[in-house]
Amino acid sequence: MRYRKVILVFVALLGLLGIGSLFLKPVLESSLENYLREKMVLQNQASPMSFEFESLDLNLLGRKLNLHGLRIVPAAAADSAGAEAGAQAFRGLEIGRITLHGIDPSHFLWNKHLDIKSFTLDTVRVLLHKSGTARENKPKKGGALFDSIRLPGLSDIRLGVFEMDHFQLLLEGPEQDTLAHFSGDQLSLRGIHLSQTTTSDNAPFVPVFDSLELELKQQRSVLGGGTYALGYERFNYRNAGQSLRIENLTVEPQLEPGEMKARHTHSFETYKLSLAGLDIQGLDLATLFMGGELRMKTLTIDSLHAEIFRDKSLPFDTGKIIPLPAQSLAAMKFPLRIDTLQVRNSYLKYAENVPETGGLVEVDLNDLSMALYPVVSGAAGGLSDTLHIDLSASLLRVIPIEIQLQMPYGHDALYLKGHSSGSARLHTLNSTVYPAISMRFSEGNLNRLYFTAYGNSRHMQGALTMLYEDLAVEFLQEEGQRNKAKSLLANTLVKNSNPNRRGKTLVGVIEFDRVPYKGLGNYLWKSIQSGLVNSLSPVGKHHRD
Repeated sequence: MRYRKVILVFVALLGLLGIGSLFLKPVLESSLENYLREKMVLQNQASPMSFEFESLDLNLLGRKLNLHGLRIVPAAAADSAGAEAGAQAFRGLEIGRITLHGIDPSHFLWNKHLDIKSFTLDTVRVLLHKSGTARENKPKKGGALFDSIRLPGLSDIRLGVFEMDHFQLLLEGPEQDTLAHFSGDQLSLRGIHLSQTTTSDNAPFVPVFDSLELELKQQRSVLGGGTYALGYERFNYRNAGQSLRIENLTVEPQLEPGEMKARHTHSFETYKLSLAGLDIQGLDLATLFMGGELRMKTLTIDSLHAEIFRDKSLPFDTGKIIPLPAQSLAAMKFPLRIDTLQVRNSYLKYAENVPETGGLVEVDLNDLSMALYPVVSGAAGGLSDTLHIDLSASLLRVIPIEIQLQMPYGHDALYLKGHSSGSARLHTLNSTVYPAISMRFSEGNLNRLYFTAYGNSRHMQGALTMLYEDLAVEFLQEEGQRNKAKSLLANTLVKNSNPNRRGKTLVGVIEFDRVPYKGLGNYLWKSIQSGLVNSLSPVGKHHRD
């Protein structure tokens, strides 16, 4: 009987609490809504901020507060003035719903203290705008969307972990066209603090991002209408060191070769990529959010494994013009600057089928290291710079090579030089030579190769020196058997060593007109190949030193 009374009393108390909360809930919701709409002020030196939301609801028992349709925009943009808003790139933050966990109304109302355990944000959208006029953006340190927040009546605020679903970052151009779009899911944010500037009751709170850390794990998304899948195991950004790391990133085709071919009407390439790590140092978020420009000091790709296959069974799109890398960057509307982009400990395999012979041309680059600097878009004022590309690798695992390439951003020019080192058997090059011209090396040693060339996006010219000895070649018939007559004639006419017995060195002429619908790799290889052919052919363009 006694326990029964206790239970009844307990139930009655719960009932009273429930009834009380029904009456208290709308009162508190109304007070909070008025406070947020009228008392809270976001301040920014570049432009005052307008804070808006559609509605809120408070769950007293669950200690949760939901804000719906939250929107933060520069006040000038909200007033449609536009003049002041143009001073910065940030144009808006939209959040479909934000849930604050651990809200205790008693602390808020009586203790002047707010302790938020965690935030859950659903559908976050950040809008940046790039003006049509080039300017030097020098944002203040920090890169916050607001400099301070004024919350009268509060003296202490503690923030927990931010968890985000469906994050988007859009960069618009002067005509509201989308220049870049970044998206992600399941994002967590830690280390954001609010600190009062003075000890007075109404002193503004200043956001402190020194310990900010952003993390995403095991993300996978489909690209190109289901053609490729992109995934990674971990994405981590630390504001203290302005560093970003992505681990075990992969890009893989999702279609079988036949399905991939059915989606194309012209010759195409298929890519399969994986890398152990991508590290960015000096990632300046302040410049991104306040100036609309993405800057980083170094971007390092570690242990890249890349396989590229060119299907030439379909005709090329001869009306297409592929710009060279410097031209693409100069025309890019998105403002980008990377002081140095480097690739290390990597492997690249390029293959293409040869419909005329039914063969497969393959080129392997092992122990690949590459540096590109500076990588600058025209929108970031890079037209006065020169793009440098330095590459070193082991060709077909036996021939160490080094190549240097320079392309000025503001001029249609290209400068190329390179060399091999060490000695190798010439027959190791057969996988790159035989399928294309039905000829292969049967004997001989390559002692060294070096070349220099210059040109533009249309034509390349220069000189190539190939030092070799004991050269012998053979031509094959369609069925793969040796063509004795053609092979005998070739070995009679081709010099079997360079330099010759008199010590004279033959130098082949590099001369090639670029095919505009093919890329930089084809342009460089065909230019070098012209020097090789002119070095070996008795009727080729060459001279002796």
